Amino acid sequence: TIIYHYTSFAGALAILASDSLWMSDFAKMNDPSEYQYARECYLDAYRNREFYMDMEARLAATFALLGLEMNTVMFIACLSPSDDDPHQWRRYGGDGTGCAIGIDARLLHDWAGVAMKRVVYDRATIARFIAVGLHMLQDQFEEDPEDRETLKELARFFVSDLFAFKHPDYAAEREIRISRLLLRVPGAETGCAEVGGYQVGGTELPPLPVNVRNGLAGPTPYISLPMTSRHGRAIRSVTLGRGIHDKTGAAAQLRHAANAEIGIKMLA
Repeated sequence: TIIYHYTSFAGALAILASDSLWMSDFAKMNDPSEYQYARECYLDAYRNREFYMDMEARLAATFALLGLEMNTVMFIACLSPSDDDPHQWRRYGGDGTGCAIGIDARLLHDWAGVAMKRVVYDRATIARFIAVGLHMLQDQFEEDPEDRETLKELARFFVSDLFAFKHPDYAAEREIRISRLLLRVPGAETGCAEVGGYQVGGTELPPLPVNVRNGLAGPTPYISLPMTSRHGRAIRSVTLGRGIHDKTGAAAQLRHAANAEIGIKMLA
């Protein structure tokens, strides 16, 4: 029920103080080849024609992919099922000098208005998912050839999951990814606009401001996702990396930043 976001110590203080988690433009914080790998898997299955699809179903799949790329921007944050993952400490946790923030997965999934996916690294599993998605579109078309809107909606839903696939070389990450789709807005300062999200049951959440920070890839648009709702506070704990020498002092700083009771775990 608890998943972990690895960050620097300064990043942990900022997250606790603001009670929010940054979600950033996917293209500015990850290797662009991630999505290209999933896209190629999709196109391979699409081109191979291993089973029959009517042209309308194929066109729906094509236009959904193009529409996703041309009209939307995927914002993500990366989490892990473990608070002591050597790969995560090296890549995101300051090589052990940072923190792993424990977040209640159920609260995040149900009430924060984000999609949550366990990233898939296995090529065979990716191929099966894509085959099932294409079958779904064909079945929908056969059931009601005149209902083009439902066909388009299913196709958009299907292709948006391509962001949950990564190359098998990255399997050690065991990443859990939360995401939110924003609209591309040419001419806007950030190039995109937030449209809000939905809680379980359909309650609509208001749009969040889109800001810009200096990232490794230059100016990076991001949104601050609130970690508290009327259903509770999602941030439950902080695990201190082994490289933090004054763990008692660090724990005191974190509790002060959180301004609330929070569990602190110190790795030996």
